[in-house]
Amino acid sequence: MSITMLSVLAALAASSSPAPVGQIAEVDGAVMVMRADQSEAAMSGDVVFEGDRVIAKTGSAATVRAFGCDTEVSELGLVTVAPEMCGETSQISFGAAQAGAGWAGLSDATKTLIFFGGAAGTVAIVDAVVTDDDEPASP
Repeated sequence: MSITMLSVLAALAASSSPAPVGQIAEVDGAVMVMRADQSEAAMSGDVVFEGDRVIAKTGSAATVRAFGCDTEVSELGLVTVAPEMCGETSQISFGAAQAGAGWAGLSDATKTLIFFGGAAGTVAIVDAVVTDDDEPASP
């Protein structure tokens, strides 16, 4: 083969579309796939490419099958399709999924401390404002 023919073959190989590395195995609810600068709704059976980001919206979940493993994307989670996704910490969570149950997840003792701590701080501020005599203090 000539060098010109090798150059043409190399250029064709570089310009061809990348091959899919897996698929969206399951979708429950509103799940999006972000690819480059575009996003679209994901459906079961959709192919995924390395670098895609799969995002599950509120109340939704998905399973991504790629690189020899199934990775769960839970509510408000994001998984980047890459060989590392098969590890234990492949998902990034946002909002409620990260914060857990929020106020409902706090113990009664913690809720009491927050309530009374806030109330005590409010009383101290009101007292300082009400009793301020606007007289400058001497050094």
